[in-house]
Amino acid sequence: MSRVVGDAGAGADRAHLRVAAAKATLVIARTHHPLISPRLFVDVSLVAEEAPEEMIGKLQHGVVAHGLHHAYAAPVALVAGRAKGEVRHAAKEALAAIVPCVRRRADAVKAAASKRANQDAAALSRTLLTHSPEYFLTYLAFLVSHHPDVPDRATGDENQGAAYRWCQQVMSAAVTALVTGTSGESVPAAFKILRKLKFVADATDETARHGLYVLSDIALLAFHKEATKRGWDTGPFPGQVAFPRAFFTLQQKAATNNATEEGGNVRVGDYSHLPVGFEIKAARHAGDQPRAKTWAAKPKKHAAARDAKPAAEPSRTMPSRAARKAAIVDGEEGDYEEEEEEEIAIAGNEMVTPGVAKLVSYGIRTEVPMLELPAPPDWDAGASDDEAVAKDDADAAEDDESDSDLEIAVTTKRKKKPLGARNTAPAPASPGGKHSAGKRRKEARTKENASDPYDDAVLDEPAAKAARA
Repeated sequence: MSRVVGDAGAGADRAHLRVAAAKATLVIARTHHPLISPRLFVDVSLVAEEAPEEMIGKLQHGVVAHGLHHAYAAPVALVAGRAKGEVRHAAKEALAAIVPCVRRRADAVKAAASKRANQDAAALSRTLLTHSPEYFLTYLAFLVSHHPDVPDRATGDENQGAAYRWCQQVMSAAVTALVTGTSGESVPAAFKILRKLKFVADATDETARHGLYVLSDIALLAFHKEATKRGWDTGPFPGQVAFPRAFFTLQQKAATNNATEEGGNVRVGDYSHLPVGFEIKAARHAGDQPRAKTWAAKPKKHAAARDAKPAAEPSRTMPSRAARKAAIVDGEEGDYEEEEEEEIAIAGNEMVTPGVAKLVSYGIRTEVPMLELPAPPDWDAGASDDEAVAKDDADAAEDDESDSDLEIAVTTKRKKKPLGARNTAPAPASPGGKHSAGKRRKEARTKENASDPYDDAVLDEPAAKAARA
């Protein structure tokens, strides 16, 4: 069977025979998974990469519906990381359906095992961990380390590990599927499994062991990035890890690497086998469709065009943006039409004159005409032009004298009193008290109003004389 899957002629016949042999192998693996050799497992997985349209649905249906071992989630993750377009999307959906099913199956095994009495705790922990969905990472690391496109050690260490970029995409696809829908409770178990891969060697090919360690470190780095971003615990896991003997050989010590001595990355696992400068990157595949925008893209405003744009005139009850920024903006006549003035007057609710709104609250002031008071009748009757001019000159001179007297009174400094005289008692109040002071202020106002030509009594005097006549 392995010979048919690995090499079966050429052309279309070869591809058809390989797919048929791979499907037959999956049927056998449903009930006899230990009988599938590591080489046959790799060959079936590579057929899934060559014909994903035929194999992805078969693998998903076998794990979910027929109890196929979750090790066959590894070829699905391989296609999810390497394929493009719709095939890659279908593989991701299949992997997202496989992981929850395997997790439910592991919970059922744990519930059934808890009912048994007198069990070895260490053996039980090893068994339960092999049923968890995180355990398929061991098969995935083994599969990728035996892939024909995996680089050797010298090539992988060049250019900050650029040759391992597709391997990182495969491991990241698996990590994303494992952490989706969880709260990080399975991260410690995944760390334990991946770190223990440093204590094993490849049982089939000694030259593939370095790639196995690099892939385990890549998966650890991906898990560490997700846990740090979401604040999950990556603490120790109390259980033990068991590996299939046909795939791995246990060692006494963890594999070491001189990358840390040459300035390698900060160690996430026990020892770092990553190339110097390697980082987790999200690569965009050429076949992926760009995400459609659900909003209309707004044109960008250029600073030069915005600055060159003239400020608009105020309109309605709200002035322009430039007017609101300015301290005071003078309004000119004719800014508003008749209909606009009526609307402003109604909305303003504060009328100064009919048709003009009070715009002080918006930082706008309008030119207000000077107030002109009516003159008393016959105030300059019988006076010639020369007399009127002379009278005006006399009034102006009198105003100048009063202003100068006031200025002298204000600017005159008082003499300082001696220190002893400052604490003397205040001068006694003038006779009459408050009533006398109020009487004097009233007489002063009456005397002042008597000479006011605009006083009501003066204005009504001609009418009173006419009535008495």
